[in-house]
Amino acid sequence: MTSALIPGTKEHYVSEIDRYAGPLPFKDAAGNRVNLKAGPSLHHGAVKTDGAGNVIDMPLVTGKPCFGRPERFIRGAEDQAVPPFTGRNNTPKLRKTRCERCNLVNECAELVTERLDSAPAAGAAYIEWDELARDLPPLRKFKGKECNCLWLRFQASLKAHGGWSNCNDFNVHVDRIARSEASKRAAAAHKRKKRSEERDARMLASCTLAAATITALSLERDHRRDLLLRLRANDRSPAFLRKMTDVTCERTADVWWAKAVLLTKNLPVNGPAIAEMLINHQRCWNLSPTSMLSRISEALRRLKRLEQHEASAAIWPAFTPYLRPRKISVQAN
Repeated sequence: MTSALIPGTKEHYVSEIDRYAGPLPFKDAAGNRVNLKAGPSLHHGAVKTDGAGNVIDMPLVTGKPCFGRPERFIRGAEDQAVPPFTGRNNTPKLRKTRCERCNLVNECAELVTERLDSAPAAGAAYIEWDELARDLPPLRKFKGKECNCLWLRFQASLKAHGGWSNCNDFNVHVDRIARSEASKRAAAAHKRKKRSEERDARMLASCTLAAATITALSLERDHRRDLLLRLRANDRSPAFLRKMTDVTCERTADVWWAKAVLLTKNLPVNGPAIAEMLINHQRCWNLSPTSMLSRISEALRRLKRLEQHEASAAIWPAFTPYLRPRKISVQAN
């Protein structure tokens, strides 16, 4: 059985030495890439240690699991070095390594130095390896037989020392758990809200609006029809209003009423739904279904024009249900 080591402890540090000293430190045990974050910069003195390389206090820094690890800092400065490239005006430029691009490189270097000073055997092993590999190309500093042997000796000396503790690693672990729980709670709340809205929609679709609501919408329908009739008779009204007939005014008001009922019940608004609503309330206009759908489409375009008139204010105010679906007065069929 694999023991679950506590992040930030010396035992956890030792268990990770081989990974961070290797060529692929930012892949987990499953081979998935662990992305690093740019992270914030720290002011001088923000990282507090006990003088022996153990971090006892520092601001929370996420996305930096390699912070302060000598084996990673040394290898990161060597095996990630790449040849220079040509910039503008054929000027040679050096690419910065990942460690050099890090916002915490100075703080990391200070901690690495303190840790190597606190482990004389590891410091001596590093100096021995560096003297041999210093003048070699980056790719040969860890793959040559003798260099690799000295690098493995350096790793062994770090393990023999027993590693170092870092309070930030444990705080990052706790922060990750807290974020995961918060994400789960948010997802659960979203699901509850969605289920509630779906339940409300089913309830409204399966219920009949209260008689008072139907009556109020019917009265509003009559008021809007009467307004159309009066505007049609006014010589200063727009031409499209003066051309409307009594039948057109009636059908336009009917379509408005059916649309308002559907919106109030939180149901989809379209031609077939409006036609079904009108037929169920004996307002089929004595037309065939096809002709009725055609007239409804014309009325919907007319409604849009009435509610969004270009010349001045809207001729008809747009209808918006003012009650939430759950609070609409309904009575079961």
